[in-house]
Amino acid sequence: GYIADNASRHIADALRVAMKYSNFRSAINLRYDEMLIKIAEGLGMKIRYYDRSKEPADLKRREGMSIRWGIEEAFKDDKPELIYHKGDLGKEPMIIIFGRDPIDVINKIERLLKFYSADRSQ
Repeated sequence: GYIADNASRHIADALRVAMKYSNFRSAINLRYDEMLIKIAEGLGMKIRYYDRSKEPADLKRREGMSIRWGIEEAFKDDKPELIYHKGDLGKEPMIIIFGRDPIDVINKIERLLKFYSADRSQ
């Protein structure tokens, strides 16, 4: 979709959780793409995955709790810059990139895209 300030309640929820554990104040949601994950690993980004199928049933039923639960899971042991999940029944897979501010997030995306574009052209 289009880039817009305050456009996603899900990302706002993810960011509120991340802010409890880190100095991250900005985030963006990207469509899940395994190649982006591999590139991020190669760039040395801190990455965490959470499994939506392991989410407690009582939270799955409550609107807006899934993202909070997943981000809490991802931040338990570290401060990841990139968190992803592969979806679940009725839940779209996604990648969230976190940064100190919007410029930090954009810089991370630019680094990813530099290698992403090169890999796709081969």
